Amino acid sequence: AVRNPCRMATAHLARALGADEAVKRLAHTMDKRECELVLSVMDKRIFSPFTSSAGRLFDAVSALLGIRPRATYEGQAACELEAACSGGTRDSYPFGYDGSSILVGEMFRGICEDLDQGLDVGAIATKFHNTMARVIVETCKRMREESGLETVALSGGVMQNRTLLAMAVSALEADGFDVLLQSRVPANDGGLCLGQAACALARVKSESRS
Repeated sequence: AVRNPCRMATAHLARALGADEAVKRLAHTMDKRECELVLSVMDKRIFSPFTSSAGRLFDAVSALLGIRPRATYEGQAACELEAACSGGTRDSYPFGYDGSSILVGEMFRGICEDLDQGLDVGAIATKFHNTMARVIVETCKRMREESGLETVALSGGVMQNRTLLAMAVSALEADGFDVLLQSRVPANDGGLCLGQAACALARVKSESRS
């Protein structure tokens, strides 16, 4: 899926618009047989684990817009989607919640409507970034209502996206949040080993006390 963002786009479109529409819209980037295979794998839940990665969402939109349907390295589709942003709009797409899950079906329907109306790819890319910034802020506000916490740590590979990061930080701070950012440790997978070491150290200390 990382090397084939069009597969992520197929899965999201199938959920939002139906399998036939997914095949029709992605026929220019992948052949019908590959689309059908992806849909079959997705429906049968064989070799198709769920992911909460924001990066895969960026991949899907990048492929849908025709920016990067196939990638040669992880993050390529997302980087090129960010580079495609033209700015100039504060518009965003709708999204929703289902318990603890964020629902993006309406967002994909909105993107397809903009494509059908001939909206510039740069404007759509910008609207998508605006949407993701809103997702971050609205989710943090929901969590603040439940927990009372007002400190937010923004991390993960998606936070290497300077466009999204700037939007999110500005909106969160305007809403009264204290925002923590990476400084000495990479925001992406490069910081995992430090977290693993911290967890191991905490366990060793806990076991030594017991």
